[in-house]
Amino acid sequence: MTNKIKIKNNKTDKETKKNDTILVAILALSLSGALIGMVLITTSTPTKTLYITSNHFPIEVVAGNLNGNTTKYVFYGTLQPNGTECISSVVIVNYPFNYTTQSNSPIPQITNITNPKQVAGIYYGSLVTFMFNIPDGYTLLCPDIVNATK
Repeated sequence: MTNKIKIKNNKTDKETKKNDTILVAILALSLSGALIGMVLITTSTPTKTLYITSNHFPIEVVAGNLNGNTTKYVFYGTLQPNGTECISSVVIVNYPFNYTTQSNSPIPQITNITNPKQVAGIYYGSLVTFMFNIPDGYTLLCPDIVNATK
């Protein structure tokens, strides 16, 4: 009887360790994108904001797959009086991989980022390819985000 309980506890410990590993991987992915972004920001930051029409927002970008986790960034804008927007925040949506069912969780883990430096870090660090022609020296980031990175 004791052995059955012990086996059950060992299984729970393994699942807990696996979940901890997944969370560490998610944080590492998010932080690595932000850190790469910080390096890119300090080397060559566009200084002019390119405003695009509000019907393009929110902008969703699949960031990739790490240890089976599907992660995407959702960039949100700030509406301007003329109907255009610029990026002011980002939400990280992660669908963790469940090793027991061998599928991604249908329930996402969501992280809302509003800190200007972090938003810029993710924007530059995620190596996002937007479906817009962004001229040299321009960014889709709002001026307050750009100014926070200077």
